[in-house]
Amino acid sequence: MQEKPLSRQELELLTLVNQLHEEKGPFERDFLSVRAKGLGLEFPRAFRALKDRGLIEERERRPVLVMRLFGSKPKLLLRPSDKAAGALRAAPAAEPAKVPAAPAKAEVNPEPAKAEPPAPAHPEPPKPASEPGPAAPKPAPKVMPGPATAARPPVALTADDDDVAVDEDTVPLASALDPETVDEVRELVAGMGMELTFAGEALMGQLVAKGAQLGDALSQMLLISFAHAVQEDETSGGKLMSLGLRDYVVEVMQEVEKLRDAGFVGDARFEEDMRRLWSMFDGDDRMQIASTLLSDPIAGVTPPALLPEDLRPFEET
Repeated sequence: MQEKPLSRQELELLTLVNQLHEEKGPFERDFLSVRAKGLGLEFPRAFRALKDRGLIEERERRPVLVMRLFGSKPKLLLRPSDKAAGALRAAPAAEPAKVPAAPAKAEVNPEPAKAEPPAPAHPEPPKPASEPGPAAPKPAPKVMPGPATAARPPVALTADDDDVAVDEDTVPLASALDPETVDEVRELVAGMGMELTFAGEALMGQLVAKGAQLGDALSQMLLISFAHAVQEDETSGGKLMSLGLRDYVVEVMQEVEKLRDAGFVGDARFEEDMRRLWSMFDGDDRMQIASTLLSDPIAGVTPPALLPEDLRPFEET
């Protein structure tokens, strides 16, 4: 059975949905409602009809982990479906509005016609015909699913790697975190200006596998990252401190405190890690604390998170 053609109101709303998606990508229903009503379009009934016919898709977008902790809710975003392009192509072109004919005027005795002025020597070219009406809307581009991300193979450290002294058995670095959680942690760390490494993923995975909460594992990962920075600053003769490392540590501590206030990091873990972190920047035993933290066969190999680029000294060539 052939589907009933779209009504004028439904076609106008679907055209608007397609245009908005081309301009800004997926958008919220409230945004569409405001734009539709601003253009004088009928919204509730037409929207339900388009959604029931599968011409409009709703997809849930979840906020990142830290935003969910602060109360952010998932959003339902709209976009035209693949069927919408065909529906717009099949829709008949809108007929131009008919202009009512002007009423005939009663004839009166016309005045004698005045003599017309002589035509100019160089007549103006005729004006082009009126421009054609708006072209039919372009179909929404089909969004092809991206290639699936291949799972990272487990990595293992052995005694041959960077001359690190470890047990005879290898130390597995396979992350116990699911890919979505890793992406959220990476985004959270990037918000602090740092870059999560594979070693950071592995370290947090090991801590979570041992029973640590995700937020506590994040706090420990940041602590160990700065232990690497303190060690590098010592070997470089204080270059990182001269670039503002101490001020940056204070900023990160403030961000971790916000996570503690939101319940993401435990109070005891926060107090312990922040005390040790600040002792590495304002204590006499700073190098002893850093060395103790980096004695772990996993944590001591490479930084779990990289400092911002402006805090990385240029390598001498």
